[in-house]
Amino acid sequence: MPDKPLHVFISYAHESEDLRQQVWELAKYLRSQGLCVLTDPPYQNRAPREGWRAWMQHGIEDSHCVLIVCTPTYKQSFERRNAEQPGGYGSTWEAALISQELYENKLHNDRFIPILPDGGERENVPTVLRDFCNELTFPSQQERIFQAIVDDALDPNANVRPYRRRPPGLLTAEDTRLAPDLRDVYGRDEEIRSTMEFLDGADSAAQVVAQVTGTGGIGKTEICKRALRLWLQQNPGSRVFWVGVPDGASPEVCANAIARALGYDRLETLEQLMPVLKPGIYYLDNSESLDSPEGNAFLRQLQGVSGVRLLASSRARLSALGAPIEVYALAPDDALRTFQDAWTGQPNELRDAPSLRSFLQQDLGGHPLSIVLMAALGDWKSVPQLISDWKREGTRLLHSESDPSRRGSLITSLSLTSRALASRHSGALPLWTAAALFSDNLDGEILSTLSKHLSTDERALQLLTQHRVLRRENEHYHMLVPVARFALDQAQRGASGFDWRAVREALNPFFLGIAQSADSIASTDTALKAQHTLIRHFGARHRYALELCRETPPALNLIAQLHEKLHNQYQFQPSLGREMAQAIEAALSGHPQYDRTRAGALQSLGDLERRLDNLEQARAHYRDALELHQKVQNDPGKANTLQSLGDLEQTKKQYGQALQIYAEALALYERVRTSMGMAYTAAEMIRCLHALGMRERMEPLAPFALQQAVASNTPAVMAYVVGVLREVGYGEEGQAQAVSRRLRRFKELVFRAFRGANRR
Repeated sequence: MPDKPLHVFISYAHESEDLRQQVWELAKYLRSQGLCVLTDPPYQNRAPREGWRAWMQHGIEDSHCVLIVCTPTYKQSFERRNAEQPGGYGSTWEAALISQELYENKLHNDRFIPILPDGGERENVPTVLRDFCNELTFPSQQERIFQAIVDDALDPNANVRPYRRRPPGLLTAEDTRLAPDLRDVYGRDEEIRSTMEFLDGADSAAQVVAQVTGTGGIGKTEICKRALRLWLQQNPGSRVFWVGVPDGASPEVCANAIARALGYDRLETLEQLMPVLKPGIYYLDNSESLDSPEGNAFLRQLQGVSGVRLLASSRARLSALGAPIEVYALAPDDALRTFQDAWTGQPNELRDAPSLRSFLQQDLGGHPLSIVLMAALGDWKSVPQLISDWKREGTRLLHSESDPSRRGSLITSLSLTSRALASRHSGALPLWTAAALFSDNLDGEILSTLSKHLSTDERALQLLTQHRVLRRENEHYHMLVPVARFALDQAQRGASGFDWRAVREALNPFFLGIAQSADSIASTDTALKAQHTLIRHFGARHRYALELCRETPPALNLIAQLHEKLHNQYQFQPSLGREMAQAIEAALSGHPQYDRTRAGALQSLGDLERRLDNLEQARAHYRDALELHQKVQNDPGKANTLQSLGDLEQTKKQYGQALQIYAEALALYERVRTSMGMAYTAAEMIRCLHALGMRERMEPLAPFALQQAVASNTPAVMAYVVGVLREVGYGEEGQAQAVSRRLRRFKELVFRAFRGANRR
């Protein structure tokens, strides 16, 4: 069933013509954002058909939310202080309906939003509504008001941070992501109609899922974009979310992409996604990586959520999504019009010649992306030259058995495009390769950063856009998956002018620098900004790590170096982090000189599996890591792994087993004199002893844990330890003072830690 537009009612008092006009401007703005807005300015000459009282009552009772414009006159009406004054009947009636609903719901409110005209005073908000006042003003804060309408409250069972902005994946008909790549989409009327039939499905007859399938670059996304744009124009305010599924994404990675479309930074398990899903249509672009038993099971799980409908574009037929809408080659007339729209050469060369029609249909196979790529070379070569060069290049590739990624005409067209770019600018292919790592999250800022590290300039970016490698959408850029995969495949092979090692050498300092800046427990502005960048572009770091590991032979020093910088940061995206750690551990396997780093990767895998609630896999990774740490005599690493293993046992409430493991870890930390490790481990031992009822054994550990926390000179560690002590009953002020007397010279730091724990 299609998700209905969000209805908004604006309740206000007629204080002045200026206020009426401001309310009308606010209503028009909200309508431009896809909301259905009810307010009275359109009825200045004629009353609503159902009469004013019914119109107001239905508007308030049936709307998703009610905006309450709080002014002195409205407050008087709301609080019934205007009985002796003329007028004000409408606002008094609306206020009565609002008051009654608040009364019946015992002041639980998720629909009524107080707002103020610019310059309005909070005192004008009716007393009963002040708890819900966030001082939203208009017209200066129209966007915040829109966000307040579309935002949802945090589900306390979801265990994730709520978003406080418009969901980034939410589409409107004017969204640039739905703009056509060319002036029009030719020859796809039947496919667009079939997609529209799915979108128009109503009530119990609504189809829950649909998929548009075809080879890479055949135009699946353009069909879905056109259908979604038309449907949103007919159904403004409906919830449609764009989800770009990363190339090769697992179900966990796809779940993260859906979460980001909804406005959440990250989710750690598939189970966390289900409670935060909103009713609506989810368009999964590039979803062929879900063509697996696990992927199809995930898609069926999504279908089980009430109100969720799935539209997918995929190179593969996904069994969970039923019969597909197949997309085939363009017909001759449509292929010609597509070529003409994309042509960048002289107009007089676009004669409807038999040779051109034959080339588009027989050589390019009526493949839209191949056609567009060739047309974009029009300012480089004439049509006869293009045809001749394409045939020569195609013949060469046809006889090449070393091309693992050949996809018919597309690879030939991409190869010819890369040759043209290489001849025009030395920085074009390196930038293409680097941008392929960021293909799902490209903007002007990151492209500028990449250009700086690659020592290229703005001209390279212009050429990539001109030749259809990149598509610009305002300040954002998009690269199709086949185009990105071609660059990375060719770069790994050192073919078609691409050079992965040169790009890797240029970008490695960038990836390591961000990781190093983010790897700080201090909440400095620099560290927080780096962590934000790391999370935002974690997918690029994931692809970089995988590309690094699939080099032949792999650059083991760089792989080990990357792990050392990232091992504390895999947790930002556990599912992607797990794939990175797996690839790194596999690349280092069989190279004894890297056993120490490999052990660290195994411990990271254990930590990630534990966070993903795969406890047996986590235990196995910890055991393997312990063997390697023992082999290379790495006591700090062994202690860290033992601490993680103890945490796992404590998660399972095996407190006795955890206590033994922690004791072994503590002995190692004492041997290597690591204050932070001793503090954390002693705190966890106190937790276990408390759970086992062994309070007498806690007594000597409490001051020891605090002493080591202070010795670490790290406020976060001190706050953590003090928090544990309070949790088990060591929070009384007298005991805190006793501890501080034993640690007199650290008194200020200790009490600062206590205050930090209290604030938590």
